[in-house]
Amino acid sequence: GPAEIGSWYLPLGRAAVESHLANLTIAPGADEGCELLREAGIDLGLVSVTWKFAVELFAARFGASSVAATGLDWKTGEVDRFGPDDKAPWLMAYMTTHGLDAIKVAAVGDSPADLAMLRAAGVGYYVGEADPDVEGVVHRPSADIGELAAEILGL
Repeated sequence: GPAEIGSWYLPLGRAAVESHLANLTIAPGADEGCELLREAGIDLGLVSVTWKFAVELFAARFGASSVAATGLDWKTGEVDRFGPDDKAPWLMAYMTTHGLDAIKVAAVGDSPADLAMLRAAGVGYYVGEADPDVEGVVHRPSADIGELAAEILGL
């Protein structure tokens, strides 16, 4: 589980682990799409079950102001797990905290575990291959994030 994986990272140190993240492949159009949304005044958040230290790096890259992910305390090894079932409640709490109606919120996900979060948003985009056939969720398999951003903005 996450605690065991976290224990593999601790001896390496955060900087060494993070140095490998620069080589990860990101979704097509992610940089452009996030820039387009930010320029339109849209607040971005990244929500993932993966490690918060990794998500924070991508949040900085994309200009996202909010992050929800699994935490790892690099001193103690303690893990604060953020699981698939935490995504929709996090988004709903975010909307409440920021006074947003669901109609003003779009979400993008790529796995069946994201469907509850996508349904919580005013419009959800599912970029996974298999059609989730869920009301209120738009299926855009392998979509370019830049194209999705333009669609969200009605461009």
